[in-house]
Amino acid sequence: MSKLSGASTNSLPHPPADPPFVKPATKKFITSLTPPPFIGTAHARHTPHNHILTVGSYNFNRATTSDFRSHNPPPESTSQLSDFEQCLHEFFVIHHGNHLSCQDIEATPTNTRTFLTRKLPKHHVEVNCTGIPLQPSTALISTKQHAALVKTDRKFNGRVTRQTFSVSTDKRPGEPNRLTILAVYGPATAGRHRDAFWLKLANYIRNLRANNHYVIVSGDINLAPTAKDRCTNKTYDNEAFTLKTFLKQTHLVDSFREMNPHTRAYSYKDVSRIDLILIDEKIIQMRALLGARIRSTSSASGGTTPDHFLVMADLDANLIFGTLPPPPPVPVGTAVR
Repeated sequence: MSKLSGASTNSLPHPPADPPFVKPATKKFITSLTPPPFIGTAHARHTPHNHILTVGSYNFNRATTSDFRSHNPPPESTSQLSDFEQCLHEFFVIHHGNHLSCQDIEATPTNTRTFLTRKLPKHHVEVNCTGIPLQPSTALISTKQHAALVKTDRKFNGRVTRQTFSVSTDKRPGEPNRLTILAVYGPATAGRHRDAFWLKLANYIRNLRANNHYVIVSGDINLAPTAKDRCTNKTYDNEAFTLKTFLKQTHLVDSFREMNPHTRAYSYKDVSRIDLILIDEKIIQMRALLGARIRSTSSASGGTTPDHFLVMADLDANLIFGTLPPPPPVPVGTAVR
């Protein structure tokens, strides 16, 4: 890997591919950002399967081109970075993240892609946005650490961005040979439009699973799973039923609640937990879910305060990509510590 000093001053440092837990050198201008407090379960770094794949999601609250700053000269601390830049640094550098789902970006597709590829030149970037205010938009950013990218797609008028990765061909016949990650921005308003979206997405995911894909959905779902996930202790507009039906149809599992069955935490202000990472139940059964957590404060150290918090889930990449034999299966609903 090339030395960091030879990289562009506008690029975030890229974590080394091996070993996964050696903290990469950071830019000299990054001096003030420290790991923030999280609510939930972090992965155990002493686990025998210590090759971690971290999936995250963050709603950028109508990020525009003004959030995509070009620093010349570079800033002296992260307090001079936009919240968008701080989140990228925190997820990919501090937490060694691998796949980040982004929502609510109002910059044009060209500006968004240019900014992200400049900041993260060694990452896969897929953008699904129009640049029109109040229109749904998603993006998916992934490292090239674990597997080859084999397919990308943009679906549902900005609401879904897809990246599919290859899985080891040495796995047993009939086991999934692809990992598909979907960045999703669910409709916020109840009604036929919302119901139709989740039904259509469920059919899309069922088709992927039928073709031997592991599926992970990461994003601002705009549905609280249970009354425990709202500060009012109740859900609205039949949202819990809508999400429960979707999870049953797709065989996906709420990663945070799987790992933290009794913890109350919110990802949207202090109101609700609607930013979710939904994991294929086959991944749960092979004990590959290692942790799930929510940032308890905003990424911003100055300027605007976003209304959503970063959410993350840690997975065992060795098990998913077939480099180690799977342990005995565990029933869904059993938190793995």
